[in-house]
Amino acid sequence: MSDSVLSLRERLSLPESPRQPRRERREAALRSRVDLTVFLNPDQRHELRAIEGFGWRLAFVRRPLFQEVVPVVESADSRQRYVMDVHGHLRTHTVVPVR
Repeated sequence: MSDSVLSLRERLSLPESPRQPRRERREAALRSRVDLTVFLNPDQRHELRAIEGFGWRLAFVRRPLFQEVVPVVESADSRQRYVMDVHGHLRTHTVVPVR
């Protein structure tokens, strides 16, 4: 069977292709990631900078139609998530469902 493959390759004179390393498909997604802080107002940005010093980060921003944006921050270990209100205060009593 391998003889027939080799002879076919020889007949078609196909060059041997060196094995290319796999391209990481997630690179494009990481490069095209939007800076979510553009959706925050100045008070929210100020609070975000303050809590980033403690390891918290902006997880995602929900943008419901015709309503205020809802920024969600999470702890460094991703165990706690809180909603940030319009004034930059964290609402600890809000449950954030994540799928």
